[in-house]
Amino acid sequence: MMKVIWRKHSYTILFVATCLTLTLVLANGLKIGKQDYITVTVEAGASLWELAEAYSDEHNLTHQEFVAWVEKENGIIGGKIFAGDQLIVPITGKKLDSTQYASLD
Repeated sequence: MMKVIWRKHSYTILFVATCLTLTLVLANGLKIGKQDYITVTVEAGASLWELAEAYSDEHNLTHQEFVAWVEKENGIIGGKIFAGDQLIVPITGKKLDSTQYASLD
């Protein structure tokens, strides 16, 4: 019975198994949580656009994408940030310290 099933459907079984394996590998590789990003402390006068510019060498997003990501992940409405806010930004902590200070420098 198993030989008959294998003979008739071996390509389908192998295809499905390969797809499942690739899906698991890709899903595991794409999992990036907030803990993978750095936290910055906003200094007086800083804006999300300026943060996008300041960290432009550390991410591959446009400024608009960076600002939208930061707003969404940090629950910011209207782009308003204040001195002392702790923001998670899409910069992996591998290149920078876990907490940075964002300024206009």
